[in-house]
Amino acid sequence: MNDQPAPDPGRGGGTSLKPMIGRALIGSAVAAWVGAMVWVLWPANGPGVGGGSRRADVSDVAGYVGNRVCAECHPGEYAKHTGSGHAQTLSDAGQPQVVSRVRGMSVQDPEDPRTSWKFAMQDQRLELERSQGEQVDRRVVEYALGSGHHAITFVSLTGQGSRSPEGLEHRISYFAKDRSLGLTPGQRRETKSPGTTPLGRHFNAQETQKCFECHCTLTSDRGNDVLDVRTMVPNITCERCHGPAREHAAAARRGAADLAMPFGAGRWTAAEQMTLCGKCHRLPEFVPADQRVPENTFLRRFQSVGLMLSKCYTGSRGALSCVTCHDPHGRTATNHDVYNSRCVNCHQAPPQTTCRVEDTDCIQCHMPKREAGAGLFFADHWIRSYRE
Repeated sequence: MNDQPAPDPGRGGGTSLKPMIGRALIGSAVAAWVGAMVWVLWPANGPGVGGGSRRADVSDVAGYVGNRVCAECHPGEYAKHTGSGHAQTLSDAGQPQVVSRVRGMSVQDPEDPRTSWKFAMQDQRLELERSQGEQVDRRVVEYALGSGHHAITFVSLTGQGSRSPEGLEHRISYFAKDRSLGLTPGQRRETKSPGTTPLGRHFNAQETQKCFECHCTLTSDRGNDVLDVRTMVPNITCERCHGPAREHAAAARRGAADLAMPFGAGRWTAAEQMTLCGKCHRLPEFVPADQRVPENTFLRRFQSVGLMLSKCYTGSRGALSCVTCHDPHGRTATNHDVYNSRCVNCHQAPPQTTCRVEDTDCIQCHMPKREAGAGLFFADHWIRSYRE
């Protein structure tokens, strides 16, 4: 036994976690690829708006170690996570992967033919230009929210030096389906959303905080009740869901038997897991009772609400949750066979109802893709029989 204190993981140096799981688990090629992906997704000293900088991981925050330490013992999960939407929920708008999608693109405002919009680079910053006749208004675009698998919405902040910055959600978003620009969801005039202006929708400090909280692991090194862009940890990392891992990693270095995390496999109920996901993906209690109806397109975008209102969920006796069908670490599968097998596993066992139609696609019939607004299509998670 080594009686020396265990090195603090995430601070550099010290004993590697690899011997605890066997060096065969992660070869040099995988390690190099994993390490490279960290910098591709978010550079260690990525440029912050206004000359600031953001850390690449949470290793300087009490209790946290960052994804790269997690990757030493969990290379498979980490490799899948780096390609997921969760790993790319918040970017500096000036990053190449964002600029390459929108630079030079323009669009006529769908609700005002006199107005046009165009993305351009100026002094290494992405700008959104609004033109109406001879009047031109240019605004720096600071943050890109969303992985780009479906869409990217752009946000800028005011009062960044304060504890309570406010936000502008720009009127124009990028949509991946046809690589086009269009109105940001919720900003059509008919919706009458509070704070909507010709330039976009203004969020107060509390709304801005909540917006960034669902796209970050931490909104500041002081926790998630303060938004500080200089110290925020962008994207949904391992520790956003599993909890701070510093003690867990230190225990692994010591060879301890109990390596349980605050939130991990086998340590939650379906309801607890749905609550964790639903904090950002929405929960039924977030929706007024009179709007909890299958026809509400809002529910198609926030699938956890529809799922929790489904008979499949309410009748599962706590067996059904998001991770029943989805790998929580990777991208959403597109092959229906993956999901059909989950349906059959439950519905072949008495007293579950079995489908009268043989050799069919459960998902196509009971969870078809439906429009959620702005040309975005999602599988409708309010599982039911469709009669259209």
